[in-house]
Amino acid sequence: MTIYKTKVYIFNTRGVAQSGRVSALGAESRRFESCLPDHLLIIMKKVVIKKPSKTNMQSGLKKTKNWIVEFEFDSSLKKDVLMGWNSSNNTDKQVSLQFPNLEDAISWCKKNSYAYKVIEGPAKSIKPKNYASNFSNNRRTSWTH
Repeated sequence: MTIYKTKVYIFNTRGVAQSGRVSALGAESRRFESCLPDHLLIIMKKVVIKKPSKTNMQSGLKKTKNWIVEFEFDSSLKKDVLMGWNSSNNTDKQVSLQFPNLEDAISWCKKNSYAYKVIEGPAKSIKPKNYASNFSNNRRTSWTH
């Protein structure tokens, strides 16, 4: 049987001495360092706004139309000793939001006070081809068979 030791904190919101723990002047039982500070250091979370690239399995562009908002890589990953899996207490990496255009993604980041970085991929140029272009005279490579 395992017994876990825990600390019990008594939050004294008014900062006055409690009965039964008072010394001569009562200064030892008061908390001068706040357990719950009034001024919180606000750290803006960083997100990346990007357009996903197409998959290697197909030539279609199905999932490349929307903009994706993802949280940046978290360096607090730990290896599980038994299985070797990565684990973390931060679950932000599991969140991926999709937006139809870039302006909506940026406005969501500003509304929720996230620092964002936009990554735009290279513009893809589609060259129209048809079956007759296989037999044209101005091919770069010669017809082999």
